[in-house]
Amino acid sequence: MTTKERWMVPDPVAASKLTTTFALIDVLCVSMRATHISTKELVQLSYDIQKINVEWLLNERELAVVLPYKMDVFGHDNQHDSRKDKPVAIFEVVMRISYLLKDKELPSENEIAHYAGVMGFMHSWPYFRADIQYLTTKLGFPALVLPVVVSGEVPKRVSVSSIQISPQILHVEDARLTVPVSDRKSTSAATKNRRSKASKTTK
Repeated sequence: MTTKERWMVPDPVAASKLTTTFALIDVLCVSMRATHISTKELVQLSYDIQKINVEWLLNERELAVVLPYKMDVFGHDNQHDSRKDKPVAIFEVVMRISYLLKDKELPSENEIAHYAGVMGFMHSWPYFRADIQYLTTKLGFPALVLPVVVSGEVPKRVSVSSIQISPQILHVEDARLTVPVSDRKSTSAATKNRRSKASKTTK
């Protein structure tokens, strides 16, 4: 299988057919990195987000979905300046979403791929938005508030692996993340903390 054949565009309609098949368990931030490049005083920010290559793994009855976000932030001296020469900051956030398979019948890999691409993005985006708003202000920039995204826009933003990956590891760019899919001891508390943080940040 070539690289081109491996990655597919997720279909929101196909994904919607599995909304009762899986139940959301956790939304976790696996890693977060902010690179501050410029200290100049800025009036407003703009951004570019790279297309997200979503990977997924179904281990027994648990679906793990990983989304590596990478965003370049550009600064502008005035509201009429729209140039994007060099970024003033770079943000890299890796999200992992966990779902429980509720149905006895196992969906096909193609069906799961569509679900992972669309719903993985829809469930992680609000947290990514909150993280970016917090991080930009933490770095001393104006708060960058990303837009709300509806499912119909996901195919423009996401590519998803058409096959599941190794049962032992999930590859995210050059990093390898172990996936303790049966370990739920610490994730519930972490998720509550993230949800509380997101709620406070977006107010």
